[in-house]
Amino acid sequence: MLALTKWLSKVSGVNDNVAVYVLISLLEATSPLEDEDGSSDPHLFVVVSSALNSHWQNADLHSAMLLQYSLFHLEVRSRDTHVRGEVSVIEDEVGASLKKAISAGAFQAIT
Repeated sequence: MLALTKWLSKVSGVNDNVAVYVLISLLEATSPLEDEDGSSDPHLFVVVSSALNSHWQNADLHSAMLLQYSLFHLEVRSRDTHVRGEVSVIEDEVGASLKKAISAGAFQAIT
């Protein structure tokens, strides 16, 4: 997941057919409903969050991933004690990421 996220951050346009498939795969992998067993790797959150906060060539791809990952992050952290932190900090962090994604046009990017 990390390697695909880093690769996607370097794509300059969504005209690349592979980029569309990678985006769809990452959106599915970070679906909040998919992690039912709560077996998330806490280290994964750190490295993927870092990749999402780095520079992206395409703002639309970035905002779509940031929106989906923020929802995934909130859902998994609320269910899995291994990745929980201070609840108010998590909600503030995720809220800020959601606002950033929405203001960057996440909904336009995924339509």
